[in-house]
Amino acid sequence: MATLISSVIPKTSSSSLAALFLAQACSTGAVTVSVALSSLVMTHLSGSETWSGLPSTLKQIASSVAALGVGHLMARSGRRLGLTLSYIIAAIGAILGGWAALYGSVVGFLIGVILLGIGDGGIPQGRYAVAELVVPAFRGRIVGYLLSFGVLGSFLAAGLTPLLQWIAQSQNLPSLELGWILGGILLLLGSVLIGVVMRAKPLTSSAALLEHTALEPVSNRNPWSLPNVRLSLVSLAIGQGVMVMMMVLTPLHAQHMRHSLPTISSLITAHLVGMFGLAWLTGNLIDRYGSRLFIGLGAILLASSAVLAFFATSAFWIGTSLFMLGVGWNWCYVAGSSLLTHSLHPLERSKIGGQVDFAVWGAAAVGSLLGGVIVANLGFGTLSVFAVLVSLIPLLALWRYVAARGEPVL
Repeated sequence: MATLISSVIPKTSSSSLAALFLAQACSTGAVTVSVALSSLVMTHLSGSETWSGLPSTLKQIASSVAALGVGHLMARSGRRLGLTLSYIIAAIGAILGGWAALYGSVVGFLIGVILLGIGDGGIPQGRYAVAELVVPAFRGRIVGYLLSFGVLGSFLAAGLTPLLQWIAQSQNLPSLELGWILGGILLLLGSVLIGVVMRAKPLTSSAALLEHTALEPVSNRNPWSLPNVRLSLVSLAIGQGVMVMMMVLTPLHAQHMRHSLPTISSLITAHLVGMFGLAWLTGNLIDRYGSRLFIGLGAILLASSAVLAFFATSAFWIGTSLFMLGVGWNWCYVAGSSLLTHSLHPLERSKIGGQVDFAVWGAAAVGSLLGGVIVANLGFGTLSVFAVLVSLIPLLALWRYVAARGEPVL
């Protein structure tokens, strides 16, 4: 067993992978807190629900732009610097946002949201760093393990909630704003783990070198001309856009169905379990059966979740649709990330990865804005139909890929 582990994860990479995994847990916990509380904080500060979606939109736009810049920074100066700065900026944003909200400053809170978004634009690129530290044949499962590890952060944030409420009551402070400060502390811990513990450079073993030499030299090609890269982009962007759109607006649908806030909270938990809980299994299956198969299956599951959401009225079926939405996103996300890292030379990954994440966050911003407009004017049923149609785009891209190249999906 030790020999197998060392063949997959060299000793020089083990501590760096541990740091990345623990930092992922911290960031997931922090982002879970911020996403769950941002609309409530904004409603409290503005006194109206009209602007409740503004923090989420600003965060996603900031993440989209930042992902592009961080990708270029990592290409020049390495992933450790880019990731450390991302965690620090996100931590400053969370703490500033919480502090400003305590003093009733809408502008200060929104500046904190933007800083959090800038940091969060770089943090997900840790999945590329993880993939580069293991042999190519195991990249899918290691990225899956990384996402599953993030569930610990969500449980950590939930476990600290009673302590947060006790502090808020003892100091006569609102717990919502303190939740943002807690997120900032978790992100600071993540920055220390990356900046201090993460030392390993991308793998240069014989297996990795063999993979690199099989790829066309980077000076002789445009990465975007590669069909695998374009398919990865479609999978990641559409998966993220549909997931965010339905995740943000399904709870509103549940509220219209007269479900209580505790019930809605449990629905979000089901969604998070779908997103992260089974990622460890997804990675293993992708390494065994291939990324393209799971891009197709992920698209089908996203569409199926939207169909179920169209008809669902009970908490059980709404929760089931959100769980399916999370799993569908997971399959598109892990498969797209794995296919991307397999298709690019190490010198291309940082730059192209940033460009891909720019599109991913941009799709999320468009999804949340457009979804709100559709629900406000045409209703949740129309949104579900729209989500079904958009979810099928990766399936169409996969069909065109297979037809053009004459390759089987498996």
